[in-house]
Amino acid sequence: MGPPGLAVVEDRLRKRLCVERQLIADAQDRRWDREIERHQRVPDRITSLLDDLGESHDEPTG
Repeated sequence: MGPPGLAVVEDRLRKRLCVERQLIADAQDRRWDREIERHQRVPDRITSLLDDLGESHDEPTG
């Protein structure tokens, strides 16, 4: 585990990842291709950051 406060950042990243996945699903339901692409870029970046931190991409706890 990293320095104090890093866990908060990691939790916020996981929560944002969850939201973006929901937005992708909604855009897919509506067949909004541009929105799917836009919302996919955010989770790609978040998962990259979590990988750099050595953290999982699991749903946030709490």
